[in-house]
Amino acid sequence: MRIQKLMVFVICLLVLLCSVSAFSEKPETFTSDDYRYQIKADGTAEIVRFIGNNDIQEVVVPAVLDGHSVMTIGDKAFSGSKSLTSMTLPASVTTIGRSAFSNCESLTSITLPDSVTTIGDGAFSRCTSLTSIFIPDSVISIKGNPFVNCSKLATIQVSPDHPALAVMDGVLFSKADKKLVCYSGGLRQHSYAVPQGTISIGEDAFSGCTSLTSITLSDSVTTIEDSAFSSCSSLTSITIPDSVISIEGNPFNGCDNLTKIQVSPDHPALAVMGGVLFSKADKKLVCYPMTFQISSYEVPQGIISIGDGAFCRCTSLTSITIPDSVTTIGNDAFSWCTS
Repeated sequence: MRIQKLMVFVICLLVLLCSVSAFSEKPETFTSDDYRYQIKADGTAEIVRFIGNNDIQEVVVPAVLDGHSVMTIGDKAFSGSKSLTSMTLPASVTTIGRSAFSNCESLTSITLPDSVTTIGDGAFSRCTSLTSIFIPDSVISIKGNPFVNCSKLATIQVSPDHPALAVMDGVLFSKADKKLVCYSGGLRQHSYAVPQGTISIGEDAFSGCTSLTSITLSDSVTTIEDSAFSSCSSLTSITIPDSVISIEGNPFNGCDNLTKIQVSPDHPALAVMGGVLFSKADKKLVCYPMTFQISSYEVPQGIISIGDGAFCRCTSLTSITIPDSVTTIGNDAFSWCTS
């Protein structure tokens, strides 16, 4: 009996070790000319890194690598290619990954083929020379804001009959969820009113829009996603309407001139105490404005959680007292609190 139990134990252990090995095994990476790539389960290629000459300015991505159709530009595949000015993708590409072309500071032109269906979060972030882009009708999914901190991007174009996206006054929206996706950094208006009917302000939607001093939220907005207004350095105040019932993370991270966040006294979901924004339902501290010049702060008793990035970049604080009612501290809650 003991031997049988031992054998069962050994077999189970071997199965467990094999399972762990299978999950931890990384896909094999191959090299073809200027590209490192991996082969996906369907036999297509995903470019994981461009390894061409650092001084190259124009790139035409091949449709096939070693007999495998190129369908995916992987996360950060071309990130940091600072000399790249022009990029042409083949008609085989369907997916552009997260931060795929981020920090391509010289990129002025990129043509997206009609095959592209998905554009990842921050795909073109910090492409500071990009002034315009056309998004084809094939794109049905945009994650986050692909154009974060594209400081010269003034023109985003889609067709009038685009099935998933719309552009109004230069601002990109997702039709299905009525979400404001991207207010481009190249738009130089000082004020903007979110159109009535918009339900959510997407992640990083206004990030890096340094010209905006005033943003008016319509009372159709119910959700504000993480970092929605991050680094809007000219924004001094904002009023959050009673319609907003959900705030994710800290929407005002890096707003270094924001001195006033306003909500009504009877707001159903939010409260402001001592200038600090709280969520009522989950008793969460959402945002301590980084402009406050106070050296110490005491989180009120009864607060259960400190949200993601809640105190981010609050460089004047030397002391924070957390009460024993707090059970959760979110990601980056005190990041860059350098004092």
